[in-house]
Amino acid sequence: MVMALNSNGECEDGGNSQEPAQVEIGGVDPVPVMVITDIGADIDDTLATLVLLGAKRVKVVAVVTSVNDGRKRGALMRGWLRKLGVADEDVPILPSLDCNGKAGCHTPEGFPPIEEAALGKVEETPNRILQIAKFYGPELVILGIAPLTPLGAAIRLDTTGVLKTIKRIYLQGNVHVNQKAGILKPDTLAYNFRMDMDAANIVFDSLQLFVPFTLLGKFAAFRVGLTKKDFECLTRHDKPSLLCQARNQMNNFRIGNPDLFYKLYPIPEKFKSLDSMEWFDHIKGGTVSHPYDPLLALSIVEDTDSINDLPGLDVDVSTKTKLFTRDPVLCNFPEARPLHYIIGNSETEHGVPDAEKVHRALVESLRLGLDSNSITTIPRS
Repeated sequence: MVMALNSNGECEDGGNSQEPAQVEIGGVDPVPVMVITDIGADIDDTLATLVLLGAKRVKVVAVVTSVNDGRKRGALMRGWLRKLGVADEDVPILPSLDCNGKAGCHTPEGFPPIEEAALGKVEETPNRILQIAKFYGPELVILGIAPLTPLGAAIRLDTTGVLKTIKRIYLQGNVHVNQKAGILKPDTLAYNFRMDMDAANIVFDSLQLFVPFTLLGKFAAFRVGLTKKDFECLTRHDKPSLLCQARNQMNNFRIGNPDLFYKLYPIPEKFKSLDSMEWFDHIKGGTVSHPYDPLLALSIVEDTDSINDLPGLDVDVSTKTKLFTRDPVLCNFPEARPLHYIIGNSETEHGVPDAEKVHRALVESLRLGLDSNSITTIPRS
């Protein structure tokens, strides 16, 4: 008997049974990861990509873009991948169907236009997602750091349940937890969910009884900040300035939603003029990123044991010291018992026991990503 969640979050019969995915994401080395991203809205998606590319035991096998201008976001991602030495044929970029997002996309000078970015066709993206999931099967990991519109579209076409067989799905956003049943519901206040709640509900209702989820919420991100000094240390002469990208993308956010921006990034009143960039030099504490997406990517790196490859981190391998504290949620239905993990879902359960260690691991991962001009290739059919 296949379990599926109805609109009330109740479990009901859905057809033929399938085995739940395993909790561990080791096994195949490197682990294949599909990234769903709205790169260009802020610097976080770029940083998350760098974290994955710098990990020895992770291989990005596809990128799916989400939010209105999906082709433009795809061109931005292609530009970064080319700068990092990743061949077009190694990582297909699949532009999404649009959702309700309105964020802009800032592209550095010299990056390819849409027509030169080797992108897939928008209308083929849902089926391409299913093809990739079928190819990599139970080894595939999905990282969702954007509205889930394209994944929801793929699920609607998934008549054979291919996506129910993947290894694990990592999502950025807070959730509501029914501890007794082990059921997760997306929080309507979380940006990546609320921008397309229909897609978010389809993803949770269709997959969580079969696929283990790892979620990282805002309270983990608030514990770790990247400063202007961190970005300056990541400057490379042959790559676009991450600091300039952060400033320009933050300014788009500031202009589009100043009330929320100044709530997250306190700035003295006299520097708030929309006609000036002085605000960037007066952010409290110099923090220019609360790295939601990069931390979620870092949790994948940790789950593959790639974290032990980071020099100078001093991880105690013998005691399996973890960067993140993961709160377990066991899906408590017959024949459907994946173990979900939640990081940073509340202020008291922020999931970051040592913020300085996580900060060092993140900066080192970013450095490795920037300085890696080749990636391990998984054989393709």
